[in-house]
Amino acid sequence: MSMKRIGTMVVALVLASGVLGAWFSAIGSGAERTTSHPVLVPLGWKTYTYGNARISVPNDWAVVRNNNCPVRSAPGTLELGSAMGLLPPCPGGVRDANVVTLGSLPRGGLHTSSQCARIRVNGLAMLVGPCGSSNAGGIVIYWVPALGVQAVGMGTNSENVTGPGTGTVVGRVLHTLRR
Repeated sequence: MSMKRIGTMVVALVLASGVLGAWFSAIGSGAERTTSHPVLVPLGWKTYTYGNARISVPNDWAVVRNNNCPVRSAPGTLELGSAMGLLPPCPGGVRDANVVTLGSLPRGGLHTSSQCARIRVNGLAMLVGPCGSSNAGGIVIYWVPALGVQAVGMGTNSENVTGPGTGTVVGRVLHTLRR
């Protein structure tokens, strides 16, 4: 066997073991699923901070603080914090809009439930809700105890944002959550 062929086989084995190692570590023990690699913020996205958390959104998204209504003139809205007090309803409601709301982790509640899906994103353990619901109603909640935040995502009527995936722009935004 030639040295060139042996070298090619060694390279192929190293690559295969790396791929298999990554695959097995992604599977884990089954109790927790790794759903993303190190943070990859798409080119042109902007990063914002809320408490100990950072999150990135497309540069054409609106960003509001302490306001719970989407900006209809933008393709999506990042809401940082929750509005305090009694608010009038949003014009046009909150449905049919790409919205991610980052707020404080509520005390008690479902984010401690053993029925919630457990995932790890960007090195952070998260729980995904709604927990135990077969009809999530187009909403997804990521509870991140290490950062003391919850992120609520809603999508347009044509997008199903439920679950821990990145198949929608809302899912991709949620997967930029990090320290």
